Amino acid sequence: MYQEFLSYMTDENKFTPRRVPQGCSDAAIFFQKTMETCFASLLYEHLLIWVDDLLLYAEDIDTYLDKLAEFFSLLNQFGLQLSAKKCSLYQSEVKWCGRLINHRGVRYDPERIDTLRAMPYPKTTGELQQFVCAINWMRESIVDFARQVAPLQKLLDAALASTRRTRHAAAGIELELTVEERQAFDNMKEKLATAATLDIPDDTATTCLFTDASDVGWSLIVTKVVSFDPKVPATDQQHRLLYCMSGTFSGSQLNWTVIEKEVFPIVTACDKLDYLLLRPKPFRMYCDHRNLIHAFAPHESVKKHKLLRWSMKLVNFRYVVEHVPGPANVWVDMISRWAGNHTPTVRVKRLKAVRSQSESAASETRSPAPLRPLDAENFIWPTLVELFDTQSEFEAPVDAERNADGLLMIDDKIWVPSEAKDLIQRLCIVAHCGAKGHRGQHAMVAHLRRLFAIEHLSAVVSSFVGKCLLCLHSRGGGG
Repeated sequence: MYQEFLSYMTDENKFTPRRVPQGCSDAAIFFQKTMETCFASLLYEHLLIWVDDLLLYAEDIDTYLDKLAEFFSLLNQFGLQLSAKKCSLYQSEVKWCGRLINHRGVRYDPERIDTLRAMPYPKTTGELQQFVCAINWMRESIVDFARQVAPLQKLLDAALASTRRTRHAAAGIELELTVEERQAFDNMKEKLATAATLDIPDDTATTCLFTDASDVGWSLIVTKVVSFDPKVPATDQQHRLLYCMSGTFSGSQLNWTVIEKEVFPIVTACDKLDYLLLRPKPFRMYCDHRNLIHAFAPHESVKKHKLLRWSMKLVNFRYVVEHVPGPANVWVDMISRWAGNHTPTVRVKRLKAVRSQSESAASETRSPAPLRPLDAENFIWPTLVELFDTQSEFEAPVDAERNADGLLMIDDKIWVPSEAKDLIQRLCIVAHCGAKGHRGQHAMVAHLRRLFAIEHLSAVVSSFVGKCLLCLHSRGGGG
C-alpha cells in the first residue's frame, strides 16, 4: 500500500492518509495481512486470525498461560486494543466464525443451521442465491454436496444468465420451483441437520482418501484412523471424518474418459488438501478403478500426457493405492454412513480385484521403492548440526567466515565440503523433490545456490538429475 497513490490535492493543501482509508476495496485484506505480521510468532501454532477475530489455543493450561502472556505482550508492542465484552478466556469450547470448536473436532453452530432449515421456498432469485451461498459455507462437512445442490445451482445460473450476478439484480427476478427443485431444496435442509463433525488431524493416525466419480460429477472423503489394522477391511475401520469435497464436470470435462474422471478427484485432493495428506505416515488411497493403480505406479509407462502431468503431482506424497472391488466398494459404504445412499447416475462395470488381503497387510512393512528416496525410513534429513560436524572434518577455505551459529559461510552461504559426497547427495534429493513434481537442473541449482556454497554445483546437479529413474520414466526413457 503506497501513500502517494492515495494522496490527493485540494486548493488548500495536499492530504496523505496515514492509515488505510475506510472503503478501499482491499482494506480487509490489508488488515488481515497486518494482523498476521503482528502475531507471526504465534500464528498457526497457537493462534488463528480471521480479520478481527482471534482464536488462541493450546494443549494444556500451562502452555495456554505462556502463550496468553506472549499474546498480551504483542498487543502492547503494536499498540492494539481488544474489546473486553467480546473476549472469552479459559474456554474448553468456543464459537468462532460460526463454528463450535473443542478438542473433539469442529462442528457448525446449531443456531445457524436451524435458521437455514427454517427458510421457506425461495420466491425470488435473490432468496435462492442467499440460500445457496449460505449452505456452500458448510459444504466441507456435507458428503456429496455438489450432486445434491446441482438442481438449485442450475436454476440459479439460468436465472442470472442474462443479468449481473449481484444481490440487487437477483432480488428483482421472480421464480417458481419445480417439484424436482423443491425436493432438492428439502434434501439440502435435511443434509444441514446431519452435517458431520470434522475431526482434528493427527500425525500418529493413518489418513485415508476415498474418491469416486460418475459421468457428471465427483466426490472425495478424507478420514483418519487412529489404530489402523491392515488386516481389517477398510469398511470395518473406525474412521473419523476430516474433510469432504465434491464437484460437477462441465464443458470439456464432460468429454473426459472414465479414467480421467476417476483420477481428477485424487489430483484435486493432492492439490488442495496437501496439508491433510502430508503426514509422517503414508496416506492410503482407496479407489474402485483398477487402472488408477497403473496410472500412479512409478514403474508403469503412462502414454497420455494429461495423466502423466497429474501423476507428477503425487511425487511429493507418500501413499499406498488400494483397489477395492465392486462388492466391497468402500465409497458406497462411506456415503451410507455420513450422507445416506443414493441412486448412482450411471452403471460402471466393476473390475476384478488384483490385490489380496495379505498383500494389503504386507504393504505396511514393505520397503519403500528406490524411485522415491524421501520415502525411505533410513533417509537422514540434513541438519545444521550435521553441517557443522562435516565442516569440522575438512580444511576450511581461506575466504570462509563463521556466523553466529558457528557455521562456516562463504558469501553468506553455508559452505559444504566437496568431499562430503553423501551430504551433497542428500541435499540434492531434498532440492529435487518439489511439491509439484521433480525439479529440473536449473531449478535445483537456483534452490541450492541460495543457501549453500558447493564447488562445481552445476556439474553435481547435472549428474544427479541424469541418474533420477523417475525423471527418466517421465521423459519416456530418453535420458
